[in-house]
Amino acid sequence: MIATAANALTELFEHAKDTLSDEKLDWLAGLDSVAECESTNISMTLINLAIAQGSEDRSTLPNSSQLAAILFGLSAQVEMMSALSSVSSEAAYILAQKAKSQA
Repeated sequence: MIATAANALTELFEHAKDTLSDEKLDWLAGLDSVAECESTNISMTLINLAIAQGSEDRSTLPNSSQLAAILFGLSAQVEMMSALSSVSSEAAYILAQKAKSQA
């Protein structure tokens, strides 16, 4: 497994999910809003790259190494969004199951 922030988040959640309080699970269930914000940031970055690419002023274009860094960063952000969404969904599911069993 490649060591990334997204992998760390999902591994930590997997190890802790059975011991988390309902308040912490509720907080984690709200991470979908963070993923939504990140998706907006990625969209804006891609729009700006497209605008730069379409510009006649080539000085606005990132060079190859800059573009590679931007793309690697976007990839890491997408991976983190996936992890945030996964943790959020699972935390919400655990809370719903707890509520169901208490009813």
